[in-house]
Amino acid sequence: MHNMTKGAANALLIALPIVAAVGCTGRDDPMAPVGVAAPAYLEGGVVASVQGSGHIKQPDGGSRVFTLNAATYADGRVTGTYTLETTGPETPIRVKGNITCLVVDGSSAFIGGDVDRFDANPFPTVPGGIAVEIIDRGEGAGADPDLLSPAFFTETQQEVLDYCAAPAPGPVFETEQGNFQVR
Repeated sequence: MHNMTKGAANALLIALPIVAAVGCTGRDDPMAPVGVAAPAYLEGGVVASVQGSGHIKQPDGGSRVFTLNAATYADGRVTGTYTLETTGPETPIRVKGNITCLVVDGSSAFIGGDVDRFDANPFPTVPGGIAVEIIDRGEGAGADPDLLSPAFFTETQQEVLDYCAAPAPGPVFETEQGNFQVR
């Protein structure tokens, strides 16, 4: 009789059914799902994406941080979210929303979104949208800092879509921290 710890016995009880199930599939890739179709939203495939965060020092000594994760699919759908936060002695702002358009041209990304949350005083009205430009200048310690434009607030979501339909590069500033990945 073999001496086996309780933990080893439990591991064996768990492993045996898995080995048996995998060994009985008769497939080259035993970990591939059987009879499970990909969800419809994955069938289009991602054709462009941008993700990351960039920090820029404001002239008043505060900072601006823009964070996002966005993708465009082969069928034209765009998904993702963003957050913009500014701090400093002037009006602090916190904006959150969904990405509604994304255009990638090489290492440049033109991004537009709606505004779900807008915390800023004394702004009298909530903007209808936001647009920014990001330029990815590479990865790693030897890469130049990425570039980020000021946030452009729009009155309507149509202005955001117009921005993405005909993107025009504008002023951009080097990020002091963070990294964007444009693909």
